[in-house]
Amino acid sequence: AKTTLGQLYERIPPQSTREFTSLANGINSTVKALSDMIDEVARRNEQDLATAKTIQESSLPTDFPAFPNIDSFDIYASMKTAREVGGDFYDFFDIEGTKKIGFVMADVSGKGIPAALFMMAARSELRNFLEAGMSVNEAVDAANHQLCIGNDAGMFVTCWVAVLEYETGELSYVNAGHNPPMFMHDGTWSWLTEVSGMPLGLFDGI
Repeated sequence: AKTTLGQLYERIPPQSTREFTSLANGINSTVKALSDMIDEVARRNEQDLATAKTIQESSLPTDFPAFPNIDSFDIYASMKTAREVGGDFYDFFDIEGTKKIGFVMADVSGKGIPAALFMMAARSELRNFLEAGMSVNEAVDAANHQLCIGNDAGMFVTCWVAVLEYETGELSYVNAGHNPPMFMHDGTWSWLTEVSGMPLGLFDGI
């Protein structure tokens, strides 16, 4: 009875007749094989999660100071996932040929490997469009279009995307459903509380 309830550690004790003994041995053998198979699947899942975590972490900027030749600003970031693999990510990069850097703070819906894969796609789309010289709103719109294509799982990503022109201090940004960041000006902190847009990946063309 315990075996039928999923308690695969249970075994049927030896029986008094040869027929029941054969049946008990068969059941015990099947249950052991099933238990071993479940353990193997769990082991492979752990390996897959470890691999995904390594890929995810290696894709994030980790070298600081990030822009040692630029004295106008400093930037630092880190991430600790709640589970083995999560959907949070950040990115920052020089926009070649300009005096600008782009940076992103984001969170993909869900956890685990699907979130990590969607994270990688979102990061690549946003970076590619910003590095191509698009304005922030154009880059976010183009990334949203790409993320909506084939998104049968209905995943989405909230993000705060910005471009800093570091010689003038001008900051252009888009908030796509993300938590508002804090902004310091003249020694005073305040929330950037303007109305946010929709997360990316849900609706094309908005």
